[in-house]
Amino acid sequence: MHFQIQKQPLSKLEPIINQQIERSDLGRPRNDIEKQILAVLWLLATPDSYKSVGERFNMGKASLSNSFPLIINALNKIAPNIISWPTFDKIPDVIQGFHRLNKIAPNIISWPTFDKIPDVIQGFHRISGVNNVVGAIDGTFIPIKAPVVDPEVYIPRKSNYAMTLQAVCISNLKFRNCFMGYPGSVSDTRIFRNSTLYKKCMENPRTLFPNKHLFIIGDKAYPMLEWCIPPYNQ
Repeated sequence: MHFQIQKQPLSKLEPIINQQIERSDLGRPRNDIEKQILAVLWLLATPDSYKSVGERFNMGKASLSNSFPLIINALNKIAPNIISWPTFDKIPDVIQGFHRLNKIAPNIISWPTFDKIPDVIQGFHRISGVNNVVGAIDGTFIPIKAPVVDPEVYIPRKSNYAMTLQAVCISNLKFRNCFMGYPGSVSDTRIFRNSTLYKKCMENPRTLFPNKHLFIIGDKAYPMLEWCIPPYNQ
């Protein structure tokens, strides 16, 4: 079983929740606290029933039903101490943190430098047999809460409210260009034509593609350009 939580924070969480449960008038669960926490996390993260989760964690349905409110109440009590708005004295540190992140972002998500492009081309050739590919482009939905203004435009065809992230990745799946901001109902074609990538390449494709033989690949939503190739029959 895999959980989106590491062992260290879970170990820190156990005694805190256990202390809250011991103070509760509802009593203390019979099963060990780690099992209780993991079972409740599984219930929260999946559509599984109490019965199936109980079987997964070797717990009775009644025991799990009794433990669920205990764990939830304990989490609610400690939440304000863990998830809280920065106090005034901490806000400068928060601002500085974002400032540092903005400075290092171009070093993490950046277009391959000219000296790295041969390695990128080779990576795509190994997995596809296609030459001169320096990236693969597509869009994906990032779920959001319903906006107050014009919420309907944020509803894609097969999803709830979302914004679209356009990304170019290389053969090892690392992002090398990202563009986000358009509502989920906007087509990939329109987003592409309004992206900084498109505008930069239309002004001068050689800034990203050193020669005219290099290109990115995309699905049929993307236009046929010198530097962008969608699927074609011949």
